[in-house]
Amino acid sequence: MGRTDAPGCDPHGLFLAMTLLRLPKVDAVCWVAGRGQRLAAHARQELTDSPIQVIDWRDAVSTLNVIIEMDAPIDPTWAVEFRALGGRAVSMRMANDYVIDLERMLFQPPLLMPSIEVRYDAVWTLPAYERIGASYWRSTFRAPVRIVPPLWSPVLIEREARQRPHAPPFNYRPARQRWRVAVFEPDHGLVESTCVSLLCCEALHRENPAALDQVRVFNTQHLGGHRGFVDFIRTLDLGRHRLVSLEGRFPFAHLVAGEFDAVVCHQWESAPHARHYEALWGGYPMIHNSSWLGACGYRYTDFDSEAGGRALRCAMCEHDGALDTYRRQARKFLRRLDPLDDTNVQAYGAALAALYER
Repeated sequence: MGRTDAPGCDPHGLFLAMTLLRLPKVDAVCWVAGRGQRLAAHARQELTDSPIQVIDWRDAVSTLNVIIEMDAPIDPTWAVEFRALGGRAVSMRMANDYVIDLERMLFQPPLLMPSIEVRYDAVWTLPAYERIGASYWRSTFRAPVRIVPPLWSPVLIEREARQRPHAPPFNYRPARQRWRVAVFEPDHGLVESTCVSLLCCEALHRENPAALDQVRVFNTQHLGGHRGFVDFIRTLDLGRHRLVSLEGRFPFAHLVAGEFDAVVCHQWESAPHARHYEALWGGYPMIHNSSWLGACGYRYTDFDSEAGGRALRCAMCEHDGALDTYRRQARKFLRRLDPLDDTNVQAYGAALAALYER
């Protein structure tokens, strides 16, 4: 399955492996580590107690039937040899590549376009990216695009709980009068940035300055020296009253347990991420603008930060009294994402079978 040149393994890779292993025609799922012993060792550590085998990229060429590109591009030379042996290649697209690639073209960060030397048999993506990305990927990858269901499981949260038995439980705890809010957008570009989330908190703070105790904005420490971002924070009452802190990057489940009362999110043409599902699983009030989360959380529309502030106020007023209902509704929604669910298994089985129908 997927290949990585990065130290970490995308959680979706684990969930995808869990699904594929339910298929009768799949004997094994392997994670192909990138070049270097450190990367292979790190992958093995992260995949401890998982059903995924970690293999070297040199062994993968003659071992695998299908390669699913996850978080690093397939090496063109490797791909030519792999396809000559009858292998199939899939690219799994899990982001709004159209906007991200356009930003990189205009503002000059590194741009990783698909190599014309790699022939892909298919592009797999989630329903949230079909409207803006399907045509783009069909053109750039020269391959059919297939929509597959999102997957999520609490197995990683449960593993963390076993490994950290003395840590606070990953569950929302009521009864605080002033809420501590967390913002976890990755801030890599327009599609997932902190600005609207901060404006939602600002709207509530202007209405009721006693409502919020702190707003910690993660994945923004690198922006602390950016003049434009700092000036934006200074325009806010939250900034002037020193309620905002810019933080580094940390695992969501480590930080939310016992440290926060709510999560405020904003996305543009993007699918929910694992952190959103984790917040729902833990019963945390999540203020968001995603149409892909059903009736879960407290939703506002598009870029309407005033509505986001009202949604945050609603959560503060109603969440504790409706916590049991909130948790039941969230768990019901999350069961649809279960990698072992028959509907999801059948969808990925059909996508895999289609690779051999061309």
